[in-house]
Amino acid sequence: MAKSTEHAGTICLVLTLVAAAGALFGFLFKLPLLAVIGVLPAAGYELYRTEGPSTRLASLLAVAAVVALIFVFVTGFQYDGEGLLRSLPFRITVPAVLFSLPVALSVVLGILAAVLFLRTRGKYTRWLAVVIFASALIEIYLLIPDQVMQWIPAGARSLKP
Repeated sequence: MAKSTEHAGTICLVLTLVAAAGALFGFLFKLPLLAVIGVLPAAGYELYRTEGPSTRLASLLAVAAVVALIFVFVTGFQYDGEGLLRSLPFRITVPAVLFSLPVALSVVLGILAAVLFLRTRGKYTRWLAVVIFASALIEIYLLIPDQVMQWIPAGARSLKP
């Protein structure tokens, strides 16, 4: 059954401001955790609003990724992703920076937000998907600013005719 849109615009605006405040404080205090906490309400409301099986799963996984990021930051949990890839019987070339669990989770969050944007039909669920995607990009920047700044000029050079 379709969710009411009576206050959805106001709720999405407030959640956008909360996510923006989290990102701003994350930048100011150099604490990526603040940006993740800021996007948690938007991810939760996205889960509430989505209805289709694929979008429901994507939004559930997005909430799980945000909660996992919070867990990783609070506990300092580490994981050896490079060792896992070395143990595979085939070779996968992945940038070394993606072996960081917070970066990998942020990339997953961004991918899930893109899936949500492409698969949802409602303007409010798409709005929330954009907020989540932007937060994931900001999170990646807060985690690895030097690498991101290297990627931007390289990408811009490849767009020249």
